[in-house]
Amino acid sequence: MGEYVLKELDFKSSAFEEQSFNEFYDEYYKKVYNFVYFKTGDAFIAEDLTSVVVEKALNNLKKFDESKSSLNSWIFTIARNSIIDYYRLKSSGEAHFEEGEEIRIPDKVTPGAEDRLLETEQAETIAVLLQQLSEQEREILILKFWGGLKNVEIADQMGIKGTNLNVIVFRALKKLKSTIDDNNIEL
Repeated sequence: MGEYVLKELDFKSSAFEEQSFNEFYDEYYKKVYNFVYFKTGDAFIAEDLTSVVVEKALNNLKKFDESKSSLNSWIFTIARNSIIDYYRLKSSGEAHFEEGEEIRIPDKVTPGAEDRLLETEQAETIAVLLQQLSEQEREILILKFWGGLKNVEIADQMGIKGTNLNVIVFRALKKLKSTIDDNNIEL
């Protein structure tokens, strides 16, 4: 990942402490990374966009209004918008991310080479399986299982009713299970 500088953030402010940043980072980096990775399919782009999302969230934290949405919903809205912005720039030829980094899902424990290979293969299999779902189903499952959002937060973010969301999750998981069973896929 290229060098990334957090702009507009006053690290000396009494309102911001290193511990607060670390807690925020620990809580959201992996969830946002997983969401972006499964939306883009590219680890390098996921790392860059996750950095953008964390920067935007931290820089705009004072604008967050918990009466309008949960912090999770707000952060994943930033993530979704950042992905949309990336694809807009890419289609206009203005986005320039280099290829070549191996797929990594950051964790506190660094796995061995064999574990990384298995994680990579599993992530690729899951990505292929998710492509068989509709865009809405895919996004809901990614937010739920890799983003760690609650159903009510996902429903709020996507503008659908909670009961409808539950049905979509149930049907999407049923489709995935059927595909896994029919093709003898091991995860």
